[in-house]
Amino acid sequence: KEKRKERLLVDFQASRYKSGDPEPRSRILMRLPGGQRVESSFRQSDTVQVLHDWASICAKLPENEGKNFEVPPRFQLQTSYPKRELSDTSKTLKELDLVPDGTILLTVVEDDDD
Repeated sequence: KEKRKERLLVDFQASRYKSGDPEPRSRILMRLPGGQRVESSFRQSDTVQVLHDWASICAKLPENEGKNFEVPPRFQLQTSYPKRELSDTSKTLKELDLVPDGTILLTVVEDDDD
């Protein structure tokens, strides 16, 4: 799992800083369970899977160094208004009306150890 996160971190940073990418961008603000906010820019054709990958590594990104937040191991993403779970990982930001900007919530998924 850690190796996958390391690979995601490298891939995310590489894709993010490509110069000359003509595709329109969307600014996404993510609210974490502890009240912290993290934001980044994405291509409008990026999918929910890209958001999920970003959420899983965002605490390790250089711009968030020293912010002292953690992302829970199990989480789900949802839009803030109207509230809807982002479970279809193939949907694009444009299809979800998260352009030119949007806010998503990261919520903890509790274990079902009852």
